[in-house]
Amino acid sequence: MAKDAADATSGATDLEASVRAWADSLGFVLVKLLIAKTPGRGITLQVFAERPDGTMKIDDCAELSRGLTAKIEAAEHLNGQYALEISSPGVDRPLNSIADFERYVARTVRLETTTPVGVSSKDGVDAEDGRRRLCGVIESVTDGVVRLLVDKAVYNIPYSNIAKAKLEVTEALFGPGKSNKLARRGAKRGPKPETTDAAAKAERQKRSE
Repeated sequence: MAKDAADATSGATDLEASVRAWADSLGFVLVKLLIAKTPGRGITLQVFAERPDGTMKIDDCAELSRGLTAKIEAAEHLNGQYALEISSPGVDRPLNSIADFERYVARTVRLETTTPVGVSSKDGVDAEDGRRRLCGVIESVTDGVVRLLVDKAVYNIPYSNIAKAKLEVTEALFGPGKSNKLARRGAKRGPKPETTDAAAKAERQKRSE
């Protein structure tokens, strides 16, 4: 059973690497890939991607869906039924690399660290602060260290210590008069995912013959 779990993890890692490379060749950046087994539909691939400039329109979703479908079928990476869903990562996109943090300097992020971090000052780090969940503005990224301003406190956090992070939806992004709740609701919707169901496609082709 342990071997089966290891094989599944290895297979998922290999598939993600392939999808990332294919998306890049098509002019897109893979932000996140979710792989799930759906009863009656086989494997479902949920691809969250964007253009290098951070945009992702409905036409882009359709273009990436066609391109990935062709590459998946040509490579015979998945056997049997599968469904492919393409959508944008939304305004609360995850930050998955040091390059993401550099790109979003001056933006508000919510993150969680692997080990507690303390407030940084000229006297060093106040280890007694001991926080693992923080929400603040990225001031800078230098030598792999993210400088985060939380209220009036500064945290210097090594990127290697960041377990997960995502952009925080703030009122400033949507203009005055719009609450975070409404902004967050809009962020969750985003463009409708472009879906390709390989099984349904094959069945339609079979009926037309």
